[in-house]
Amino acid sequence: MVERLMERDAEAEADLEALARVTEHEAIARLQQQTAERSMALTEVMTELSFQDLTCQAIQKISKLIIEVERRILGLIEDAEPGSGANAEPGEFSGLARLDETATGQNRQDFIDQLLGKG
Repeated sequence: MVERLMERDAEAEADLEALARVTEHEAIARLQQQTAERSMALTEVMTELSFQDLTCQAIQKISKLIIEVERRILGLIEDAEPGSGANAEPGEFSGLARLDETATGQNRQDFIDQLLGKG
């Protein structure tokens, strides 16, 4: 739509230029100025829209990447958790439980040390 408006403005500018060659009138000069300003504004709109589209695409890619990383990390934690897997009791470990531990200041340093062979 913006492109069509810009095409129409270009046609109007050409018509105004032809009129200006035939007669000198103040109204023609004002119309030329207005169409030039409108063309500049439409160009800015198109530039902003294309930038916004690129930014939106980048944000969507980053969001998908973050979700995938979270999913993989949760899977690794669940696989490494004692009692996880087929023998795990329901609710023994979940991402929400991990958030609760973090919020209350609890940690699993002993478990991490054991996994890394430090304990």
